[in-house]
Amino acid sequence: MKELVRTVAAGATGAVIASVAIAGAPAVADQVAKAAPKNSVTSKSIKNGAVKPADLAASVKASLAKADSALQAIPDNGVTNPKLADNAVGSPEVATDSLTQSDLANNSVGNGEIIGNSVTGAKVSNGTLTMDDIAAASGNVNYNPPSLGAGACTTNLIETNTTNIGDFVYVQPDFLIDNALSFSARVSAADTSQILVFVCNETGGTVDSAQGGLYWWLMEG
Repeated sequence: MKELVRTVAAGATGAVIASVAIAGAPAVADQVAKAAPKNSVTSKSIKNGAVKPADLAASVKASLAKADSALQAIPDNGVTNPKLADNAVGSPEVATDSLTQSDLANNSVGNGEIIGNSVTGAKVSNGTLTMDDIAAASGNVNYNPPSLGAGACTTNLIETNTTNIGDFVYVQPDFLIDNALSFSARVSAADTSQILVFVCNETGGTVDSAQGGLYWWLMEG
């Protein structure tokens, strides 16, 4: 009989203790939360997406709101060169027909940026083109004209490595060659890379010129 009483009493006591432990669980959990050291919870400990705007301090919310307003209210001409990454601005960001001469660096436009047959005479400054700008090819050779009697002429072939039957040829001797001699030239024949130079003495006496330079230019016909 005594054993039965002790068993019942023990069971009742255990039930009371269990009830107290369960009832006190929230309080224990709260105490554990309060016991976490300051700054001990890191990003790694927080579940992704768990932090809501309501969890943020008022000062943080104010800073975010201010930054958002600043991004949405950039004043005209407010973005300067230091704020742009290298190569960040491409053709889609540039308005059509918005670039002017002052936007281009000196010598920044090369042959690859110019459309074929787009540069007209009106766009070329007067007196700026030279023979080399006009000619398809050019070159020079040392030339020693033979002694020529009055009214006599001679011919010479000069290799150019580039002529064709439709080219126009222009030749000019330098100052070392006697001015009494006249020069002209043409392509020597079809499918050749040589020009035929004509040299004539148009004076009434013999001309024996010194050696000099002979310059030639080919114009596409």
